[in-house]
Amino acid sequence: MSKPVLILFGTQSGNSEDLASQLAKSAPSHGLDPKVVDMEAATVEQMAASERILIICSTWGEGDMPDAAEALWDSISEESAPRMENTHFSVCALGDTSYEFFCQSGIDWDTRLEELGAKRVFPRKDCDVDFDEPYAEWANGALPAISSVGGESVAEVVDESVEEVVEAISEGESSGEIDAIMSDGDRKLVILFGSQSGNSEDLAFRTKSKASSFGLNAEVHDMEGFDLGSLTDTSRLIIICSTWGEGDMPDSAEALWQIASSDKKPTLTQTHFSVCALGDTSYEFFCQSGKDWDGAIESMGGVRVYDRVDCDVDFDPPYEQWITPTLANLASVDGSGEYHSELVTLFIELVKGTSGKESVDDLDTPVISRPPIEISFKLFRYNPEIMENGWDTLECNMPGHFSILDALEKIKSDIDPTLSFRRNGPLSGVLVNGAVVRADRSRLIDLVRLCGNSLKIEPLPGYQIVKDLVVSTRNFDAHRAKSKPWMVPATRAAVNTVSGTTIGMMEISEATKLHVLGDVDSPQLLHSFSDTLSYDSEYMGPALVMHSWKRINDQRSSDKSIESKINLLQNEGGAWNETDSSVFSRQGDFGKMISNSFNECRSELIRKKGFSGKHGRLVKWYGLSVKWSGKVNETTLYRQVLGPLGLVSNLFSGVSMRMMLGFTRTGAKPFRSVFPLVAPPAGIGKIPPMINSKVESHHEVVNLFNKLDKRF
Repeated sequence: MSKPVLILFGTQSGNSEDLASQLAKSAPSHGLDPKVVDMEAATVEQMAASERILIICSTWGEGDMPDAAEALWDSISEESAPRMENTHFSVCALGDTSYEFFCQSGIDWDTRLEELGAKRVFPRKDCDVDFDEPYAEWANGALPAISSVGGESVAEVVDESVEEVVEAISEGESSGEIDAIMSDGDRKLVILFGSQSGNSEDLAFRTKSKASSFGLNAEVHDMEGFDLGSLTDTSRLIIICSTWGEGDMPDSAEALWQIASSDKKPTLTQTHFSVCALGDTSYEFFCQSGKDWDGAIESMGGVRVYDRVDCDVDFDPPYEQWITPTLANLASVDGSGEYHSELVTLFIELVKGTSGKESVDDLDTPVISRPPIEISFKLFRYNPEIMENGWDTLECNMPGHFSILDALEKIKSDIDPTLSFRRNGPLSGVLVNGAVVRADRSRLIDLVRLCGNSLKIEPLPGYQIVKDLVVSTRNFDAHRAKSKPWMVPATRAAVNTVSGTTIGMMEISEATKLHVLGDVDSPQLLHSFSDTLSYDSEYMGPALVMHSWKRINDQRSSDKSIESKINLLQNEGGAWNETDSSVFSRQGDFGKMISNSFNECRSELIRKKGFSGKHGRLVKWYGLSVKWSGKVNETTLYRQVLGPLGLVSNLFSGVSMRMMLGFTRTGAKPFRSVFPLVAPPAGIGKIPPMINSKVESHHEVVNLFNKLDKRF
């Protein structure tokens, strides 16, 4: 049974906030139900009403409170501050011994709470800049100490409300039956997902969270590596599977599907199941993978308890309509595998009566309360029925700890129920004030600090818009299938482990490099980093370029596979179609890493292909121009791109005018010398589309300058 504890933090640099989150994760193991609150959002009345308080506060300057804690400290320091005889507390103080007033803020909190009558359950701990060990000592003592005091628990209150619902249902005809099935020892539910982009996986874990409300113990399994034979003893099964390409299984599901469609498939006569299929109606074989699994499980003897749902790219509404009756039907299967259809309605009513109490056991990080913020949202809207788009401007007051997703949910619930967006996973990304972010992971308070109180929210660029903020990944999926992203391994040396297993070996440095290249949270979001995709339908995009580059760097790949990937990136639609990889750097540290990797990839392509192709020839002739003219500047590059006739044709428009008028970032003159314009080999070996011609795509030329000089 959990007892509520209020965890207050006052921070200047973020250390106290991090420790408060750590403390909240440890609290449940001591029978505590934590609520983490920034001192900026807390009130004295809230403190006085709390039976248990743990405080983590830093000191800055000459013994001063953090800015966020100043208002709360002023309130509690007043003579009229409420008494706290019923409050138990302990304090962890952060500071720096190089300052005179070491940990003064924490000392002040410790003293003031005692003055107001609060009872200290564990001594204050004063931590220097190396605070990890002293904090751990304090947490290991304060948590059990504060858990041992006080009265009623949160669990007891929740149980009472649930019991009221159960009692209300028990007045009906089948009271004894639902009590019996809920107390049955076997309540296991297997949730099996096959995912290509991450959506099925996210829905699987969302389903697990919902299942606990039906008294089910859910287990989530990826189809990759799953033992199909283990389902012979399973009474309840949910399959969530996406389709990609022309009705194909996701890569991770292919091996399991081969078994399911072979003579070695198991018999599942004791298994009750339902299927959620994800797909895209713009494809011919819509939701084919889910349909295949639905038929396969039935052919193995499985009992379908609720009809399959086929979801389009906007899958949240149909999923929500399907999941409640599905879980209710599976919950009506008892421990011996017998299905009780008469209990389905009762389970649905039970969950309706306990709405808002869904399990959050799968969430690791507690919500840290932040004060409300006045925000002006400018939302992109698109109606596919009348093919019109526009903008909605909304003035809202929302808690700072809300994510973009929370804000969109609030707007949909309270203002406009027609608003459409992705709710979770890799495709929950949106464009906020020009930055690509995941809506479910970006807090309003962080975005406001960076962008101000006006947030412009648009769909991910580079994709076809389905409705409002929902996009279709059809083109991305098509390019991905064309790139053949799977591993084609080479035969290589191996070693035998102690257990007798044979495994391949790789140097730590090589493994780390591959891990960094592959550490992409969402390929679909990385795909949106490019400004080129909206204008070049042949371009595979940065996500697939980076995936192929990773395969090239993987020593496990066969020589044939590496050569194939190099040709893929070198040819039309590959790495050279990216107009300007420097734009990736706008997306933070991750974007800078991608930009650097992109340039490494291009350098390797030039080296491997012997300076072939238009970009390779540019590098070659530019090198000769520098050598023969003795000049290393933008002018040397400019004439190499255009040639003599091209210079004339662009004299009064386009890039020539831009350079002559000095449109640079620093205001410096672009033309620093006339000599490089006429010195040989001017007009020789130019990029084919630009030889002696007028430039139409100015951004291509600007990109070439950016490779050497970042002023443009």
